[in-house]
Amino acid sequence: YSISELAAVLETSEAAVVRFAQSLGYSGYPQLRKLLIQYYKEHLSAAARIKSYLGEIKGQDFIYPGMVRKEIEYLSESVSSIDKNSFNSAVRYLCRAETVYVFGSGSNESLANYLCFRLNRFRKKTVLIPDTGKTIFENLILLTPRDFVVVYAFYKPTPDILSLFDYVHKKQIPNLLITDTRMPLMVRKAGLVLCAKRGPFGMFLSSLVPMAVTNALITRVAEKLGAKAMAAPRE
Repeated sequence: YSISELAAVLETSEAAVVRFAQSLGYSGYPQLRKLLIQYYKEHLSAAARIKSYLGEIKGQDFIYPGMVRKEIEYLSESVSSIDKNSFNSAVRYLCRAETVYVFGSGSNESLANYLCFRLNRFRKKTVLIPDTGKTIFENLILLTPRDFVVVYAFYKPTPDILSLFDYVHKKQIPNLLITDTRMPLMVRKAGLVLCAKRGPFGMFLSSLVPMAVTNALITRVAEKLGAKAMAAPRE
């Protein structure tokens, strides 16, 4: 972003952005921006995260115990970060929605597929939103305020995700964002947010924490639906 674009996204002034950069010891926003871009290229790209993680485990004979301990730590932290009221509201929307639309792009598509599969087993009408281009909006034009949209998005929003939230916000469609960040660009137009970190940024992150959140939602929905969910056919 240019300084004017960043100020607009953060809903602040260009002067505030300059003061922020200077408070960190930079001459101004251009210097901060340049160094952040370089940092992203070197440390936060997908390839850099994998390279960093492989460097950490190099020389270890058996990596599984260490990975499990880290995942347990992140899961424990999520207990205090998931908002109870947002969670319970999401369950209510999932139970009463005429159709649940679920979106997850890239590696998050597996989470979206899993939620769709489980809700369909409960006889909840569920639609997986394709993750590319105009096919997203071919599904969204069918939405009504009686539906519910669930989005899996982490770290930074893609243009498709931003457009999706712009649409559901404008049409007042109830929605839930499952994420690992509270950055304004990601959450400002989301109706409900369940935020739990998957580990420190810059690392190769797993889907265990969002999967745990998803399983908790599914279990609670099953309990609320009661006999209707239990009567659904089983494979």
